[in-house]
Amino acid sequence: MKNRQFILIVFITVLSACDQQQAEKPSEQTIVHAEEKTELNYELDALRLMPFLAVHDDAIAAAWLALQDNSDQTDYQPSAANIAQYEVRIQLLAKQLGEERRIIANRTVQTRDLLAQSQMHETLIHLLDGMTEVAKAGVEGDYGSYCQWYVNLRQSQLSHQDAIDKMKELK
Repeated sequence: MKNRQFILIVFITVLSACDQQQAEKPSEQTIVHAEEKTELNYELDALRLMPFLAVHDDAIAAAWLALQDNSDQTDYQPSAANIAQYEVRIQLLAKQLGEERRIIANRTVQTRDLLAQSQMHETLIHLLDGMTEVAKAGVEGDYGSYCQWYVNLRQSQLSHQDAIDKMKELK
């Protein structure tokens, strides 16, 4: 499993950094890219199907979140820059709160899903940004507590920003 995760990260990075150069034999280039895409699609499909991240999945937390945030697009392939947006937020929260990256990813998806059950829709990146505000404000608690407070506040009809502002008052 770790090898597949490493391969996925390498494939995403390589594909996003590839130059679009003319090959001497276009038919060979087409065959190579088709094979790479097939392998990448296989890895992304496996990652898409993961309902949550396990203990050894810290390294793929950002890629998994990018896929989860775009789960309505079955052919979505996150770029390295897109994955980096999630990674920066996850790392900041992990450092600030002493949490594992996979815990932050799992709780964020669970929070989004709980909100959706009440017809409230937030993107994962928006949730991460809000929780980052709360962590930077020095509010005590772990990420799971933040998520639970947030869901409770949202279910009491507060907007996203109002819930975040209310949480920041708890410091």
